[in-house]
This record gives sequence, C-alpha cells and structure tokens, in this order.
Amino acid sequence: MNKKQFLKQLKKALGRGRETANIINYYDELIEEAKLNGELEVDVIARLGTIESIVASISEQPKDTYKTSSTKANKQTNVVLTITSKVVVIILSLFLLIVLASVIIANSINIVQSVYKLFTNNDVLVKFYYGSEIIFTIGVILIAIFIIIKVTKEINRLGLLLGKLLTIKKAGSGNENIN
Repeated sequence: MNKKQFLKQLKKALGRGRETANIINYYDELIEEAKLNGELEVDVIARLGTIESIVASISEQPKDTYKTSSTKANKQTNVVLTITSKVVVIILSLFLLIVLASVIIANSINIVQSVYKLFTNNDVLVKFYYGSEIIFTIGVILIAIFIIIKVTKEINRLGLLLGKLLTIKKAGSGNENIN
C-alpha cells in the first residue's frame, strides 16, 4: 500500500475526531522523513503496522501526542540538510575511490617486483616469501576492487536519491491531498 492509500484508510478508521488531522499529519511526516533517508514508502508503512493496531495505540496515547511543530520552513530545512549530508557522503566516497585506486596501482607494481624477485632468486625461503607476498597483494587488490564496486553502487543510489530530493525541494512541500 502506498502513502496516500495508507493515510486515507487511517483517516477513515479514525473518524472525525479533533485529533484526526494532527494524527494524519504526524504519519504523513513520519513517512516523508523516512523516504528522505532513503527508505522505501512501502517498507515504512509495513513497519508501522496495521491500521487497526495504529488506531488501538492512538486511543492509549494522551491528547496532543500527535501535534507536529513542523512548518514548511522546517520541512525545507530538513530537505536541505538531507541533501547536504548526501553530497558530503558522495564527496567522501569519491575520495575513497581515489585512495583505493592508488592502493590497486601500488600493489600492482609490488606484484611485478615480487614476481621478478621470485624468478630471479634461487633460495627456497626467499621464493616462499615472495610467493606469499604475491598472494597477499592479490587479496588486497581484490578487496579494493570489491569495495570500489560497492562504493560505486552507493554513489549511484545516492545520486538518484539526491535527484529526487532536489525535485522535492523545487516542487515545494509536495504534500498530497488525501481526501
């Protein structure tokens, strides 16, 4: 179920009480904040539980629990902070990619040197040392490649999320009508 359907069903289940609008706004903001943090709408709604369990827990809460102090300015501030944090993560990830690329280059040079020393030396212990150094260096390179792949996927995911956030910021508050 998507957010619009969820809020509509919740509103219907709550009826026309004084707190209904505040409760709907509370859950609307809860879902939006989770989406800004990269969660999927359906996952957030599933985690909230059933409409019946929400209504039951609301009846146990004291009045004014669901009043939100969020204004349009607060929402825009949250979006700007989220965008800024995603940009910082992307920049740090790019720095990590540069470091890992240098690790791969340095270790590749080390492998070439070790292979040369392995075949030019006749001592068994020296051959064992350089052979194990080659194996270790290959492991380091494979780990660096694995991390590069993971970081690249994360940068792509953050880039898509950043695009969505910028679209939300340009569109304004983006609140949907749930009537």
